[in-house]
Amino acid sequence: MIYVFDDFELDSRRAELRRKGTTIPVEPRVFSLLCLLVENRDRVVPREAMIENVWDGRFISEAALSTAIHGVRRALGDDGTAPRYLRTIRGRGFRFVAPVDLQAGPRSVAGIVAAGPVRTGEQSPLSGRPGIAILPFRLLGDPGDHPALAEAIPAELISALSRLRWLAVVARGSTFRFQPARRSRWSSATPLQRVIA
Repeated sequence: MIYVFDDFELDSRRAELRRKGTTIPVEPRVFSLLCLLVENRDRVVPREAMIENVWDGRFISEAALSTAIHGVRRALGDDGTAPRYLRTIRGRGFRFVAPVDLQAGPRSVAGIVAAGPVRTGEQSPLSGRPGIAILPFRLLGDPGDHPALAEAIPAELISALSRLRWLAVVARGSTFRFQPARRSRWSSATPLQRVIA
């Protein structure tokens, strides 16, 4: 999705801010903050929501947030005293106030999979975020005393990646349905081998 306001285009899929077709260099956190504000233009975005979404809830100083807000205003050529785009709502947060038009971005060969807003990379069409599915591993050779590794490693990857707010991770229950049926060493053995063992 491309958000258009005045001479600006905010292309969340390509992570670009353009003015009259010229790309404006913007730091990643400033770009993420601008996307958050434009996507939530119908409401006041409190500081806590900015910290939660842009900095993943990590502790940051007030100066870091002020610097990012200043970066947004600088990229847009906006002024805090007579704002055209970003208004400070004292004691509550910030609000993007310019009228915004939505424009569908160009579709890739993959069509639906590559359309819609995203910060970086390709995205899931449902969430507007890049998506990933971790499938269960298949053990090669004799697992010995560690047959659970084929499930433990992908489960740990899913758990770790799901902490990234910008990434949509398919749930373990959905991806583990593709796991081949577990076979014991007896299921592939002939009747004679079972007797000998």
